[in-house]
Amino acid sequence: MKLGISELAWPSIDHFDKTLNALNSNGISCIEMVIPKHSPWNPIDVDKLTTLRDMINSSDIEVKSTQSVLFNSDVTEIGDASFLRHMDQLIDACIAIGIEKIVLGSPKQRINFNHTMQLEALHILDEKITGTSISLLLEPNSQRYGGEYFFTLDEIVKFLNRNNFNNIKTMIDTHNIILENQNPKDEFIKYQQYIDHVHVSEIGLQSFKESDTHYQLAETLHMHHYDGLIVYECNQSATLFDDIKLFGNIYNKVI
Repeated sequence: MKLGISELAWPSIDHFDKTLNALNSNGISCIEMVIPKHSPWNPIDVDKLTTLRDMINSSDIEVKSTQSVLFNSDVTEIGDASFLRHMDQLIDACIAIGIEKIVLGSPKQRINFNHTMQLEALHILDEKITGTSISLLLEPNSQRYGGEYFFTLDEIVKFLNRNNFNNIKTMIDTHNIILENQNPKDEFIKYQQYIDHVHVSEIGLQSFKESDTHYQLAETLHMHHYDGLIVYECNQSATLFDDIKLFGNIYNKVI
């Protein structure tokens, strides 16, 4: 199990070097890549992403996950033809650069739920990533963000159970779970067999705050031998160095 940080924390990758010492000294060994910060979508510049990965790897930091995977794309709706085209090339890029976890949030594209369309599309993607190390993760996104479905783990796990996917799973996102008046620790215990990734975030992706919620989740992950990534997801902040230290101090307890 490893700690990571989302690339949302920096205005650009040029700021990576400025925080490298803080990452290394606080046990953070992975970056969650935000591809649209570096490349257009059509086509994805795999050579540029490979060069970026190699630069990050040279600092003993890995790139194993990605988020914001529909941001600034032409996808209008999860499951439609534009979604399948986009995800097909995204998966190819992830295979090329070694990304193993694809976080599918994108509440703006969670509209007009059509069970047949979404199910067919996700089965196609599930088959495509079979035999790779990739998991596609349905992220719970609170109703506050304007989507029309997949607000909670209850809803997502029910969907997963009905449809027998092999490589499509879900994840913890602390602030989205809290916005739905649920407890991240309890949700992990209830659904741990379906959970393949953890985002630690505050409401509004604000600066990290020490809380019982974080201590309880960290202890629960440790007790249940969680062996995936724990990624600190935040917006740019003047207190980033302090936030990294506090995040590391709490969640390193599970290593």
